[in-house]
Amino acid sequence: MHKVFLLLMLLLPLSASARVSIYLIPEVETYNRSLTLADIAGLEGDLDEQAGLLAIPPSLYKDLIVDRSELNDYLSMSLNRTFTIFGNGVKLSFKSNIPDESLVIKDEKPVIVKKGENVDLVIRKKGISIEMSGKSLQNGTEDDEISVRLKNGKILKGKPLGAGRVAVHL
Repeated sequence: MHKVFLLLMLLLPLSASARVSIYLIPEVETYNRSLTLADIAGLEGDLDEQAGLLAIPPSLYKDLIVDRSELNDYLSMSLNRTFTIFGNGVKLSFKSNIPDESLVIKDEKPVIVKKGENVDLVIRKKGISIEMSGKSLQNGTEDDEISVRLKNGKILKGKPLGAGRVAVHL
């Protein structure tokens, strides 16, 4: 009897350590369209890291819910361990890396001066106008203030007037 008790004492920790607890997360919001077990659940027990990387097939979440019974059926075929799933299911929502077009306010004005373009500068001060040429250092719309490099290397700031023309007020 003593030997049987010792044998049971030795085998009990082995059977307990082979048990895995899977705690389903109620709601998951993710950018990733390919889910793993670790994405939708917390894992405890004697589990190698590869089990957490176990891919969840898209057929399980085509309705945006990973149901406990669906997951149980799938894991029964995939895991070679005893496991218990806690929770009823996981509700999924997928974020997009691209902003929703309906939320983007489109008030962009057309670029009338392009970066690297040769422009005519109109410099005005106290009723005197001087025209010279330069090179635009950035794109500009009618409301922008852009930098223009003169031929001598000096940089002035001005507002685009129209295609290829920039007004500089000193």
